[in-house]
Amino acid sequence: MSENTVVTLSKNAEERLEILRDEKGNILLTDDQKKAVLEKGRILVSASAGSGKTSTMVKRIIVMLSEGASLKNLLVLVYNNAAADELKERLHQELFKAACASSGEKRDRFRQEIDELPFCHICTIHAFCQSLIRENFDKLGISPTFEVLDETRHASYMNKALDEVIAKYTADGDETFCELADIFSQSRKEENLKSNLIKFYNLIEIQPDKDEFERCVAECYDSYDKSKFFEILQNYYKSFFAKASDALSQVKVRLETIAPTSKYVQSLVVATAFCAEIERENELLAMCALATKYEKPRAAISSKASEEEKLVTAYAKDYLKQLSDVIDEMKEIAQRGDALEQAHEQNAKYVKKLLEVAKNFAEVLDNLKKEDNVLSFEDLQHKALDLLNGGGASGEDFDAVFVDEYQDVNPTQEAIIRKLVKGECFMVGDVKQSIYGFRLADPAIFISRQNAYETSAKEGTNIFFNRNFRSAYGILDFVNGVFDSAMTQDSADVNYKKDARFELKDVPPVRLEDVNPEGYVQVHLFVKQKEEAQISTGLYDIEKECGDDGEGGSAQEGNFIASEIKKLVGKAKGDGKYIGYGDIAVLFRSRSTGAKEIVQTLKSRGIPVNEGAFGKSASLPERELIAFLRVLDNPRQDMPLAGYLLSFFGGYDESELAYVASVDGDCLYDKFLAIANDERYATDDAYRALKAKAKATLGTIEAYRLKASYQSVKELMRTIVGDYCYDAYLMRSGEGDAYGLKAFVESPDEEDSLGKFLQNYCEGDGGERGATGGDRVVISTFHGYKGLENPVVFVADTAFGFNYEASSGDLILTGKGLGGDKGNNKGLVGMNAFDFDQKTKNSVTLSKIAVAKCIKDNQL
Repeated sequence: MSENTVVTLSKNAEERLEILRDEKGNILLTDDQKKAVLEKGRILVSASAGSGKTSTMVKRIIVMLSEGASLKNLLVLVYNNAAADELKERLHQELFKAACASSGEKRDRFRQEIDELPFCHICTIHAFCQSLIRENFDKLGISPTFEVLDETRHASYMNKALDEVIAKYTADGDETFCELADIFSQSRKEENLKSNLIKFYNLIEIQPDKDEFERCVAECYDSYDKSKFFEILQNYYKSFFAKASDALSQVKVRLETIAPTSKYVQSLVVATAFCAEIERENELLAMCALATKYEKPRAAISSKASEEEKLVTAYAKDYLKQLSDVIDEMKEIAQRGDALEQAHEQNAKYVKKLLEVAKNFAEVLDNLKKEDNVLSFEDLQHKALDLLNGGGASGEDFDAVFVDEYQDVNPTQEAIIRKLVKGECFMVGDVKQSIYGFRLADPAIFISRQNAYETSAKEGTNIFFNRNFRSAYGILDFVNGVFDSAMTQDSADVNYKKDARFELKDVPPVRLEDVNPEGYVQVHLFVKQKEEAQISTGLYDIEKECGDDGEGGSAQEGNFIASEIKKLVGKAKGDGKYIGYGDIAVLFRSRSTGAKEIVQTLKSRGIPVNEGAFGKSASLPERELIAFLRVLDNPRQDMPLAGYLLSFFGGYDESELAYVASVDGDCLYDKFLAIANDERYATDDAYRALKAKAKATLGTIEAYRLKASYQSVKELMRTIVGDYCYDAYLMRSGEGDAYGLKAFVESPDEEDSLGKFLQNYCEGDGGERGATGGDRVVISTFHGYKGLENPVVFVADTAFGFNYEASSGDLILTGKGLGGDKGNNKGLVGMNAFDFDQKTKNSVTLSKIAVAKCIKDNQL
């Protein structure tokens, strides 16, 4: 809905809204919000950031109560307990206002609703499912005293079940399973095998019809000629060549205008014609066969070319290079036809084995949970759905169902919602803010319902909230300018320009001393310093330019942010107050090495920071090395010593450590001394082995403690990493951990001692806590930021991209579908795959989260 629509309300509609007038006699709702409050039937609200979705939901409930509805007959599903508490608080306030503004029977009714508010159905979907199951436990044949597992305890049950399943397949000598394990396992370790099996199991668990989903997965491999993956590749290439043709045509037209004799014009003509020819093919292998006939154009630019011709030609070269790269991929497919068919048959065998293992794993896991009378969150959903499908379950009849954050539901939750909706339904969300894909939320469910409502008004009504009440004109205008082009149906499943543009009419200015009164956005680029400057031409790629920070690159960015913060602090705002450190936030995509260096630079420049949870997390390699260093500093600290022993450096398992802990002694270190020196522990073979290991461990600790006495901490860490080949060990799972460790080892000053370094580490962002509270700059990730609280925001460390290649032995999984609709309940499984769909969408998501969650009054 790109145009601003004016809603004309009937006299009856105005009367229905009377209960919402404030003390000044105003009804503070936009036309779209009024429509959302009053419209009957099934309503889907697509609500942009800061558009008042929660307050509108509350007002709709108030109007319904004023017209005779009761809270006890309404179900409001929210995403977490905090949201439920907030919604109840807002409802309490609005009910109190409504009671004060009413009289007689209506006042009594609002007072009664206030009394019943603590017992109303405002909860998470898991809490609702749990309540429904307890009320109908007899129909399910389970005990009413069941316990619900949190994620950590459920993970423990899954690990136990997996160990049992893997041991059984290994003992049986199952050849296909052993091959599968070799594919998934890295460095002969089972962790990657387990993680992929759990990943596959979790995907199955969020399907409303698990059997149907598994059948669809198997069908993907039924036929080589009709392979689902061929269809995916074919659609990807068709889309690519359509876009390439459009881009090449535009450059050709421009080059023909300024340099009609340029040799690149003919190259562009040939390339554009080839794109059109390959688009007409309807089978992947035919497309790839045609690609083998393509010859890369060879053209040169004239030495007398104008600057404009050089620039346009550079674009042409970039586009032609991208086209050639994709065609080279297709040539490889054409040349490997027989190998592809063999790979398809092999993958079919492995996927069928995966399905078999997942089913056995589910059975073992279910038995373990039954023995202990426990249920997981997924169990709650499926048992509730079983009750709703069977009918007759008490506690399922509601006059209206409300769903908040609807973009973050999964297929089973959608099936539950569909079963519950028998009358009014009000769902609100924003696909642009869907960030829980890692929890298998599926925003396609929101989009499917939205498309259904757009196709048929009988299905329901779409309403768009695109008026932002939090951010200034300059911020909103910048967002519109970026996402009009970047956020399209193809790139993000959202036509931003048509449906989601922020409305800019009547957006109030924000006053700030010496600053544009309408707020502003600045984009600053930090180019890595090179020995010899290189002039960039053609398409500028920020990831190529900045993705690999040179030494000091993050510090450069941190110094700039620190300088800007110092300029801003003390400036007057329009409300007569002054900007303080607490008005400023610095946001990162992740706790990367670059992000940590930026934070450290801010601290070194005297900027007080509130790290909160950002300062609590360290990588596993960093934690293991720190545990080792703490032991060297003082071996009589039980927690660091236990961490060291269980780490890569210590090499102990939990059973060995448990035995050591059972020995008499004041601390863990004393117990090790007892085992190493007491002959009583040499009477048994197992004890003798542990005694020898304890002696070796004590010798190692003493040797490195000696080195710590004369080496700086940086030298000491280099020695440890080198002696243990720890960096090579980390490379087994990718370069990230190894590079992160290297940055950490090089982070101390050259003269820092072990004691000084550990003291600074505990006080800084590597300790058990980050600094919080007070007038401090907020440091957070996008996901951790609690929403729209700061008038000044820096989005930092953004110059890096996504990795779309699955690492060795990883699965690419998708289970997109619409609730219980079996026709859409499809699943795909690929090994060592490339996620084409997410390549574009993740890049857009990074940007849309930054502006949707992390903008406020003045500056970004």
